[in-house]
Amino acid sequence: MVVVKSYRLLLVFILLVVTYRIPLSFAKQNLEDFDDFAEFDEEEFETAEVDPPTEDEWVGPPEDKSEDSVTEDDFEMDGKVEVEDNYEFEDFDQEEFVGAQLDSENLQTNREKTEEKLTFAKVPPSLRRNWGTYYFELALIIGMLIYFLSFLLGRSKNSTLAQAWYKANKERLEREFSIVGDDGTSKEPTSGVLMKESDHSYVMWCSGRIGVEGMLVQLRMVKRQDLINFLQRMVKPVSDQIVIRVTMEKDDMDNYVLCLAQKKSASRLHKDMNDLSLYIEGKKKAEDYGLPSSYQVLSEIGEASKAFISDQKVLSFIQWNEGVLEYMHITDQYSGEKPSEDDAKKVPETSKCLIFCFNVGKKGHVTSKDFAPSEEWMKLVLYCVEKARRFKLSREAKNKSDKNRQRILEGYNKLAHQQRTEQAQLRKEERLKAETEKYMNEEDPVKARKMEEKRQKKEQAKKLSKMKAVKIKSS
Repeated sequence: MVVVKSYRLLLVFILLVVTYRIPLSFAKQNLEDFDDFAEFDEEEFETAEVDPPTEDEWVGPPEDKSEDSVTEDDFEMDGKVEVEDNYEFEDFDQEEFVGAQLDSENLQTNREKTEEKLTFAKVPPSLRRNWGTYYFELALIIGMLIYFLSFLLGRSKNSTLAQAWYKANKERLEREFSIVGDDGTSKEPTSGVLMKESDHSYVMWCSGRIGVEGMLVQLRMVKRQDLINFLQRMVKPVSDQIVIRVTMEKDDMDNYVLCLAQKKSASRLHKDMNDLSLYIEGKKKAEDYGLPSSYQVLSEIGEASKAFISDQKVLSFIQWNEGVLEYMHITDQYSGEKPSEDDAKKVPETSKCLIFCFNVGKKGHVTSKDFAPSEEWMKLVLYCVEKARRFKLSREAKNKSDKNRQRILEGYNKLAHQQRTEQAQLRKEERLKAETEKYMNEEDPVKARKMEEKRQKKEQAKKLSKMKAVKIKSS
């Protein structure tokens, strides 16, 4: 298992290295592309500078010819115009061509500005044909491979740990129960089936014991198949847990509620569990029962807590295996967690249960050898089951327990009565609203008057009946 964990750490390290190299490669590639474009601008797009003509080199427009001066020789030309190199104007006025010189100078300056502002668009990295454009895809593929390998390794390890627990407890379970591992899919009971709810959760159902309806064993493994959960556990380790819930027969257990749990779990259970929040008001110190200070006791009846928690076998187990037992919950009013606001007014369905939760190995470091002591844990569970069958409350404790249950039942009845009253009031308001709308929408005044008289008669009859009832009570 150490090799598997080191292999997973190596995979995570590779993923971190690849993700670190991606921004460096992109930065280097962008720098090289910028240099290529710089050379390209210098070599291929050098602009030619043209000097403006001087006054001596300026050639003015040709002389305008009138219609009379046109000769036949002009029509015989082949469309060629010859200009002599040393052509000069005799009558040249510089003031007439000042605007032309300014226009040529403005044109030259505009060309220079446009050439200076000329820029070239950079080709995006996605259009370049090189390996640098595929770093993101390569990192994504490597990450998917690492996640897939982590999934396979974590799933196989959870399956191995579940089979290790089954091998360690198979013989004892077969001796204590007639049916071990029934999957419930066939009419005839089966055995030896460890059902897989998910890649981190396995359950087994056992039945066929005196005073016990059934026992459900749930293996709550760490989510080793999840790479994100694996990284979280490196910061905050979590333990694998075994939760055993034994459902007792209704007539084989007295009425009491108690819980022994570690401090964090005790606060959570007292807040979330419905029976603990209703029947238990405060917490007691575990030192009063001879237990380590890391535990707390939640008890409704003092006799029940002394009978179970002060038992010599339970004390010795907790003292020798401190931290293994997460909590022990024994109750006759088990209904799960607190219901929602809508369901809180209904009386919940309850059952008599014993629930045990054990931590396996060290946090974050669990092997198949850590499940070998789980047979001793099963012994503790079966011992408490037999003790719950044989233990009987005294008359005073039983009266106190019955009063508590009667008080809770009356509270539920009051809530139910209040809910029914609110619903009746709402129906009455809706009916009155419908009658008023019908009266207001009536167009015939005669029918409207009759409806109003009928409504007033009903109200008077109700008032008279109430007055008679008050007179009868007073007399």
